[in-house]
Amino acid sequence: MKKNQIFEEDAENFQDGISYQKNIEEIKRLTSMINSNIYGDKAELYYQKGMNLFIIGNYEEALQSLNKATNIDNKHANSYYQKGEILRSFLKDSKAAIIELDEAIRINPNYIEAYETRGYALMDLGRYKESANCFDKIIRINLQMGNKIKPDNYGLFELPNGYEGKASALKKQGRWKEVLECYNELIKHQPNNEHHYHDRANALLNLARIDEALESLDKALSIQPKNPFFLNTKGIALAKSGNKIATDQFYNMMLQSKSEFLDRSSIYLQRAFAMNILDDKEQALINFDMAIKASPEYYQAYKAKGQMLYTQGNKKQALDCFNKAIQINPNYVEAYHCQGSILFELGQYWESIKSYNKIIKINPYDAVAYNDKGWILSKLGDHEQALESINQSLEINPDSAQTHHSKGFALSALGFLQEAIESFNRALEFDNKLLQAHCDKGKCYLLLQNYQLAIECFDKASTIDSNCSEAQNGIFQAEKMLKQLNNIQQ
Repeated sequence: MKKNQIFEEDAENFQDGISYQKNIEEIKRLTSMINSNIYGDKAELYYQKGMNLFIIGNYEEALQSLNKATNIDNKHANSYYQKGEILRSFLKDSKAAIIELDEAIRINPNYIEAYETRGYALMDLGRYKESANCFDKIIRINLQMGNKIKPDNYGLFELPNGYEGKASALKKQGRWKEVLECYNELIKHQPNNEHHYHDRANALLNLARIDEALESLDKALSIQPKNPFFLNTKGIALAKSGNKIATDQFYNMMLQSKSEFLDRSSIYLQRAFAMNILDDKEQALINFDMAIKASPEYYQAYKAKGQMLYTQGNKKQALDCFNKAIQINPNYVEAYHCQGSILFELGQYWESIKSYNKIIKINPYDAVAYNDKGWILSKLGDHEQALESINQSLEINPDSAQTHHSKGFALSALGFLQEAIESFNRALEFDNKLLQAHCDKGKCYLLLQNYQLAIECFDKASTIDSNCSEAQNGIFQAEKMLKQLNNIQQ
């Protein structure tokens, strides 16, 4: 058996070698044709050369060849699309990818593959609303052109359907009813696709429709009974049902079954999440520790344990867990975010900024890191540097209510009150229930001596949270000043 396996691997490597050599020969042939000046359509030749370079993994050279194609023919939609695909998927530059994909769509407004890559690139940048709109466009184009979703086609060349990408973007926005609609639509067309049932179950869980979620999970597991993702979700669903006995029985069965896809440390970690949902914090911590004991380098378990300790108010112990996760995996962005947040709460502002700087070094397109860094700089009184960081965040993701609020806060501290109000208004366009934006906008109107508008802002804040002391104090102060002003005028 082992000899056969080695033979098959050698045969596969041999075939890869032949394929690679064919691509090299094709690149040489295309280069010769380009240099000969005999063939008229040089843009197409550069495109074909770029595609062959892409296939063998020479992404930078492929990009150069595709750039030459679009320099010669600025209507070569396929070259723009392929550049966008390379920039996003392989060179990790989603911002640059969008520029190329926009060109492809300008040339061919029905280029659904370009819309799909653009949608995912926008998602990379945290621009989820725009991303969902991209996938919506695919759905509309498919309907107009009569493109149908093929039943249970897992082929690489299946046209994008738009629903899966749209669901992913909607998840990021917490729009779970619409997510559910996407998966219901997919199941209509692909009734035997187990992944759609699993994803529908996740949507149902987020809508607290637990029984329906379990039913959908059972359908997914009937098609693929050993899928570790499906099993993990079922454990969480049982915990959310509040049935501790059934949850314990499920995880005990998982530990005894010796799954080929899930090791013991993963099962302990999932059981810890389930115990936390059931509000059994003691058992949750025991299971986090069991996961770490079974796999001492399990950095995800350290981060998860840290998050639970944080919710219990054990910030220093939580920080130790995040530090350990980062020690094991120095590129663990999620742990740096947790570390930075706790350091800020502990008053270690400069150490917190270091955490966000590390995130930005790992991922220069992390809009949240730029915003959080800017917020801390504002708290330290360095409002100009704060604005620089916040503006970088908005350049990546202009749709963030929190970041527009951060900008307003920094502008108000610098005395640019009208500009600050504009930023707070922008924040409230994206999230009208952002309490602090209403309060800070009210403070700006107080400073501008527009007491009536200040009262309106604080009233809106009080409507969101009737116990907000900041809003109550603001109303008291504004009414007092308005009364004094009226007395003077009389």
